[in-house]
Amino acid sequence: DALVGVGGGSVLDTVKFIGHILNIPIILLPTLASNDGICSPVVSVRLDNGRSDSLRARMPFALFADTKIISDAPKKYLFAGLGDVISNITAILDWELSTQQTGEQIDYFSRILSVMSYKSLLNFKDASIDNENFVETLVDALITSGISMEYAGNSRSASGSEHMLSHAADVVFGAPFLHGHQTGFYTCVILKAYGDELYERTLQLLCDIGFFSFLPEELFDSNRFAEILRLARSIRDRYTILNTLDDNQLLKTFEDTVSEIRYALSHSDSKSKSYR
Repeated sequence: DALVGVGGGSVLDTVKFIGHILNIPIILLPTLASNDGICSPVVSVRLDNGRSDSLRARMPFALFADTKIISDAPKKYLFAGLGDVISNITAILDWELSTQQTGEQIDYFSRILSVMSYKSLLNFKDASIDNENFVETLVDALITSGISMEYAGNSRSASGSEHMLSHAADVVFGAPFLHGHQTGFYTCVILKAYGDELYERTLQLLCDIGFFSFLPEELFDSNRFAEILRLARSIRDRYTILNTLDDNQLLKTFEDTVSEIRYALSHSDSKSKSYR
């Protein structure tokens, strides 16, 4: 009568995809809050060529998220979930840019849900991964972000240039890093490129909460980023800021962002280091 999925992202994606194929209801019990696929109508799959793609899946009939279980999971997964929600900021900027430049239509209810999800985290006072109320807000944001994609009819409300860079990084590095760590980092790079007022606010939140202490050093390598950038534009036929800036401009933005992150890390207290 139904499928039940208990576990992390790959388990839930499998159940969502099989439920879609069999056309039966699914019930999900996430044990991690590492991405916004908890309640989205898409699943991420790895293709034979090493690239990732999104396929249509079934939305859950019911979802039960125990924040105590999720809070007790390794912190790196919570940081990945945070990075995935924060990436909605640049996804929306790219969607609006495409509307201006190509006439692509925006589903405004989807946009509202996406913005609500990241604002709930940016506006959270004294955010901390150790605070179960913050974890509950994060889970709510991930669910809201997933639902926004259902209204959009695609992943546009939660996936832009930052996701294209992340998928390209999977190919370049062989996918050893968590998706949300990459998207959160590339969101900062893209926000810097936009010159958006949310750049400093986002950087401050991620620094204060200890997000950057989980980033692998390889992501900060400008030579590898140049490889990622060359590949990213071919990842998906989607108009983003990558269409408007050349490689030199984006490399300079990348290097400036990395410098500011390194500076913030060197001047942070022991709070972020304690999560390792």
